[in-house]
Amino acid sequence: MNRSVELQGGRSSQKENDHATSMVLAMIIAYLVCWLPYTALSVVVVVDPELYIPPLVSTMPMYFAKTSPVYNPIIYFLSNKQV
Repeated sequence: MNRSVELQGGRSSQKENDHATSMVLAMIIAYLVCWLPYTALSVVVVVDPELYIPPLVSTMPMYFAKTSPVYNPIIYFLSNKQV
């Protein structure tokens, strides 16, 4: 079955699986990059509420977290071979 798909110009199942795996890994990494700074800062504030955190340092993780929904469509668009 896969061979007939390949002969018709389609990709093999292994290539599709590798492509899907790399796309999912990119989405997971983007999610972690967006949310880990926010989570780390939240934990630091809970552990040491008296710690002084400059305003820019305290707001940047929030902006990364708020933009996380934007990255999945961008990753999908950049990894889509049909576009």
